[in-house]
Amino acid sequence: MPALTKLLKRELKAKVTKSIKIKGAVNPAELGRGRRIVAASGTVIKTKAGNVFGDGETVIEWDEIAWDIRQRARMDAHKLRGDYPAEKREITGTGGGPLQMLYEEIVGRATKLVNDND
Repeated sequence: MPALTKLLKRELKAKVTKSIKIKGAVNPAELGRGRRIVAASGTVIKTKAGNVFGDGETVIEWDEIAWDIRQRARMDAHKLRGDYPAEKREITGTGGGPLQMLYEEIVGRATKLVNDND
């Protein structure tokens, strides 16, 4: 159970990394908070004024909250705690009838096989 709680804690803090490829150069100082340059290609020129120009491509990454993973983790935690009513599962026979008919049919076939082999 402790391993399961560790996994749930990690899922409750889940993040996903997003990336985008942009043509040209990007000035790192002008990127928003949490954004980072992963790769840059081509020729990059920095002017004395601090402007950046380039003819290649730049890949930028950032982290976002993974709401879908967090939601599923919350639901799992509530199920483990017993906050939801118990799930009811029923097995039915052929045509949606009671299982007793299916049981009798199986026992009848087994009896017939035993009697045929004698």
